[in-house]
Parts: sequence; C-alpha cells; structure tokens
Amino acid sequence: MLLLIAGLESNPGPKNKTNKLSFAVWNLESIMARNKSKIPVIESLNEVFQYSPFGLCETYLTNDVADSEISISGFSPSPFRADCKDTTGRKKGGFVFFTRKIFL
Repeated sequence: MLLLIAGLESNPGPKNKTNKLSFAVWNLESIMARNKSKIPVIESLNEVFQYSPFGLCETYLTNDVADSEISISGFSPSPFRADCKDTTGRKKGGFVFFTRKIFL
C-alpha cells in the first residue's frame, strides 16, 4: 500500500552492495566496565556487519586511559576521542569514534 502512494520506492539505495557504508553508534555507559567486556561484543558485531565508522557514546573515559587499552580489532589503533571531564567526582559523558584501517 505504501508503495502506491506518495511515490515511495521500496529500496532507493544503490544496487552495488560492495560499496555500502555501514556504521553504528552505541551508548554503552563505560567501555572499561566489567573488565572491558563490551570490546569483544563490538568486535563480534563488526565481524558480521563490517562497520566503516563505529561511535561510542558515554564512554566515561578520561585522559588516564591510553588508546591501546580500548583497541578494537579491525579499527584504527588511534580513535578520535572526546574524553569526559571529571568535574563532580563522577565520570560522565565522553565519545570515541573508530574508523576502519582501510580508510586511514
């Protein structure tokens, strides 16, 4: 029914699947929590979906954490980071943006 009204296309995207861009953003509430157990989950998701960029919100990272501690297989070892500011004694916020090695 939707295809008949307003000129909607069923899939207006490109036909060539080899050039697709797949990305994700996850509000994970601390990448270091639970012995960094969320990193293998991200690596598993990346194996299936082959994300080009991958963003993480609410990382709770500060400049005390090195890039090597949050390294994710398949992505550049130097992610773009916006670490949180610890102004109230409790870490909040932060963002990390990973890109695939092939893009760099």
